[in-house]
Amino acid sequence: MKFIDKNAFDRLCLLSGIIALFAYLHLWPCAYLSTHLPQRMFFRMEVLSRMADGTGDLGDVFQDVIGFRCLCERRDAYPILNDALGKIGIQTSEMPFASTHPPTAFLFAAPIAYLPLLRAAQVWFFLCVLLIFLSLLCYGIRWMPAVGFSLWAGVLWEPFNGSFHQLTPIWLAGVAMAYRYRFHRTLWSGIGIGIASLTKLLPIGIAAYFLFARKYRAAIGILIVWTCAVAVVLCLSPAAFCQYISMSGQGNTWGQFTRADNIFPFAQAWFRFGVGGLAAVAAYIGLLIWRNRMPLFRPMASPDYSFFLYSFFAVMFLPLCWNYALMPLFPVLGYFLLRGRAIHRLIATIVIAGLVILPPSSRPGTTTLLLLLTSSLFFLRSPESSGVARPPGSGI
Repeated sequence: MKFIDKNAFDRLCLLSGIIALFAYLHLWPCAYLSTHLPQRMFFRMEVLSRMADGTGDLGDVFQDVIGFRCLCERRDAYPILNDALGKIGIQTSEMPFASTHPPTAFLFAAPIAYLPLLRAAQVWFFLCVLLIFLSLLCYGIRWMPAVGFSLWAGVLWEPFNGSFHQLTPIWLAGVAMAYRYRFHRTLWSGIGIGIASLTKLLPIGIAAYFLFARKYRAAIGILIVWTCAVAVVLCLSPAAFCQYISMSGQGNTWGQFTRADNIFPFAQAWFRFGVGGLAAVAAYIGLLIWRNRMPLFRPMASPDYSFFLYSFFAVMFLPLCWNYALMPLFPVLGYFLLRGRAIHRLIATIVIAGLVILPPSSRPGTTTLLLLLTSSLFFLRSPESSGVARPPGSGI
């Protein structure tokens, strides 16, 4: 930024982040703010503050707490969540289904599984804030702006705001780690992908980036992570994976897939347009893959563009996808916003702004359209096609 000193900009970001944190935790109940702030922003400030003090809405972390406790006690790791949550003091009727997470995801709840519920929620919230901060550092953002951006994104951007009681910050951090070490320490990149894929499985597709680049040590890193995780799960509860497969086969996953708020493009196409909609989305994605066949199969020709393409597909193909699951797209949008041409920046700005101004109760089809609009960035000319070289590891 030429119009402001870099150090001054860093301090401004840090100060604004601290002010934002104070506002989140202390000022949101103020009657004046609730009257004069835009309703959507006030809602998100309230949600974030409630998550920080442990009284927010239920998130994925609570079903993982249930799962980890069941692993340790060698009980069925996939009980109906309404009943299981009631036994630990959380009364709800909103979760009449079993968890859809693989048993490996339950391991992330280990640090908080036996804490008092309020304390567990608080600890998880601040762990997520830390993971977001570390992720931004991995993408090359200096630490002061990273603090400010992570805190402000929490209140302004819907996927961040809804992720502080979820597993998506782990996905974000694992992929960020893979990006950080993608050139010289690919074993660590593989470990990052392995950690991310323990949550929702789909991030493991990013491994293709390294395989096509002939960086096979990444595959060793993934194998190390999964071997350790599977060994731990089997030691705790040998039947856990069989229970997961059994529950998925009984229609539990399909029941979640058919929820109206699932923003997976194929799901929305099926709900709204039937077979014709499915065919249209399949043709669109096929065209997108064909358009990007070179970056997909020769990633080192445009290493950053290819990496973010694989990162995008990991989210695009997530079959159970809710608004907060778009959180890992933040670096993808940041890449096009910071390094793209004018048309890239315009589209990225529209998507980011759309996820800021959308009300919490927005139609899932609108969010799906924003996801598809993000995909249009990969139909345009790559920001790296200008021939201007960037040093490896320089960040986005």
